[in-house]
Amino acid sequence: MQADKREFLTLGLGAGLGLGFAQLMASPALAQGPASEAPPPGRKPIPHRKATTTVLFKAPEGKFINGVTTSPQGIWICEQKESGGPNSQYKYKDGRPLEPASDLHESAWLMDEKGNVKKTVITEGRNTSGFTFGNNSLWMGCNMAGNNGVVQTSLDSKTLSHRQVPFGPPQDGGGIHGLDWHNGKLWIAALRLRAAVRIDPITWNTELMLPFPAGFDRFHGCAYDASNDTMLVVTGNNSTGYANGTPGIARLNAKTGNLVEIIDFAPNTCDPHGLTFHQGKLISCDAGLHPGWPLWDSPYSGAIFEIHIA
Repeated sequence: MQADKREFLTLGLGAGLGLGFAQLMASPALAQGPASEAPPPGRKPIPHRKATTTVLFKAPEGKFINGVTTSPQGIWICEQKESGGPNSQYKYKDGRPLEPASDLHESAWLMDEKGNVKKTVITEGRNTSGFTFGNNSLWMGCNMAGNNGVVQTSLDSKTLSHRQVPFGPPQDGGGIHGLDWHNGKLWIAALRLRAAVRIDPITWNTELMLPFPAGFDRFHGCAYDASNDTMLVVTGNNSTGYANGTPGIARLNAKTGNLVEIIDFAPNTCDPHGLTFHQGKLISCDAGLHPGWPLWDSPYSGAIFEIHIA
């Protein structure tokens, strides 16, 4: 089937679901091949651009920040805590293990432009990575076995819902590395599905899936770019530290899932995790907590920063 005849995956129930996954696996996004390989004859190479970063402010001292979002009130950031099994993989540069958290509740903070805390919300998020604001609620993407899913929290710290990524076990749909809110819909960067999924937050029906492109080892935050109807997804490689990490952003057509361009971060820039647009600026956060790296290995750990794409 030629790419110009493919329609993007619309998921249904029953037989339609099986057909949907067949279309997903044949989608042009997955057919791109690894980003580093030469394109097939007749196909244009994926363009690359460079990104640099500027630190806006630092997160509260000693907090791992793996999510950033925007609201009319300002910039929200959320912390990530590790405990139990996942905790054992993280060690300080001197080899000491990360101390398990005694209180697993994770906070979200509303910040002003100078990095001062304006409001604190306590959530039921667990090992939070994805994070967004919508419908006057905070949405936390959880990544802890037995506590995966999306937790919706009111601004007075009440849990409103806790639901799973679709098409998996109803009690555990897998982990999440990114959330975004656009036009009343929730986007989820779902690890098990390896896709950005658009969900109606009221009915929890899945409306669209954008498969992650091949050629990348890791995916993090996501953000909808309304200026050109594309979805941005933070990418990364399997690395042992800041020195050999190669973060980037993949830009996908938000209707077809096609890989539009790759944005490579310049050397000596911040390590991106969360992603959002704030007042027209693309911003991210450097968590200080990165699988395979020593804790706080990035010199910009804890930074909330703007991304400049050349």
